[in-house]
Amino acid sequence: MAEMTDQEMRKLLERALSFSKAEAFEANIFGGRGGNIRYARNSVSTAGANDDATLVVQSNFGTRTGTVTANEFDDASIERAVRRSEELARLAPEDPEFMPPLGPQQYVAPSPLAYTAATAAITPEYRARVAGASINPASARDCTAAGFFQDGVNWQGMMNPKQLGPVMQTLDRVLSHWRAAVTTAPAFHSRNHSSSNATPASVSISVFGQ
Repeated sequence: MAEMTDQEMRKLLERALSFSKAEAFEANIFGGRGGNIRYARNSVSTAGANDDATLVVQSNFGTRTGTVTANEFDDASIERAVRRSEELARLAPEDPEFMPPLGPQQYVAPSPLAYTAATAAITPEYRARVAGASINPASARDCTAAGFFQDGVNWQGMMNPKQLGPVMQTLDRVLSHWRAAVTTAPAFHSRNHSSSNATPASVSISVFGQ
């Protein structure tokens, strides 16, 4: 699915709250989208992608708790998940360690480096160019290169009736690179990159050039 914005997460969580009939309720959304490419012996071996989002609803009656997950976000599916969590809560044993939901909290503003649109928009073609920018200089130096490049954007949020509702987006971009030549010992490097202006060549050179 497409990456969810703060506003979209809040709307989804508000819809879940609107169906609740429990004494206490909490809804969480977790999502992520990304991909990877692996190369060895100076050629690409595998590539893949992932895309998923999950809604987790938790209902409480007294100290009894029921939790249900869902990955369909139409009204009928959300309401069904909420009702099921309420049914499970009524069947659950009392929890002597139960803590009631928190109210509004003050959060530190996330770093502007935690999310960049350019990294979130990485494509399979970009990953292929990163691999090429590692393989080509290795071949030119009579080296054997192997590596794994992965990137991803993640989003999550939570909400309860007590006005607690943080949401956030994060991302990562990591290249792990290994190279070896007949006359030298193998070298391994791993770097995390999240800057908005990093080209495929600069991502690879920052590792290979060491």
